[in-house]
Order: sequence, then C-alpha cells, then structure tokens
Amino acid sequence: MFEVRPLGEMRDVQMYPRAASWIGSLLAGVALALSVSGLYGVLTYALSLRRKEIGIRIALGATVRAIIGLVLRQSMRLAGIGALIGASSPLP
Repeated sequence: MFEVRPLGEMRDVQMYPRAASWIGSLLAGVALALSVSGLYGVLTYALSLRRKEIGIRIALGATVRAIIGLVLRQSMRLAGIGALIGASSPLP
C-alpha cells in the first residue's frame, strides 16, 4: 500500500500543480487584460461614431448627466450583447 519514493521526486510531484496554478492565473490575467482592452476599443469606436450627435445634443441644451447616461446606456447594451453571445457559446 505504501510506496517509497525519493524526496526529490516527491517534491517535484508537489511543485508541478503549484506551478500550473501560477501559469493558469497568469494566462487568466492576460486574457482579462486583452478582453478589457478589446471592449475599450469597441466602445471608443462606437462613441466616436456618435460624436457629432453628442455635439448637437450639447448645443441644444442637453446636460452633462444626460450625455453620460446616453453613453453608459449604449456601452452597457453593447457589453450586454457581447456577454450574452459569450455565455451562450458552447464550451469545448
């Protein structure tokens, strides 16, 4: 029932899962950074397309709060659609 193994081998067996968890965490962090930068890019592009509209709204008397609400609603809609598409895709 018991197996005799050298200490070095036992240490290696115990170190690999720890190293794998560090690598997995690092890759998860990179994936998060890439997804946040991609989302920022898409939202910035979508907002730049509406720049003239926002200028006209400000000229007609829209408040800063109304403009921020407009931008946040559009951003949340785009982010929500992306989240729904990502959540509905099957896992490998």
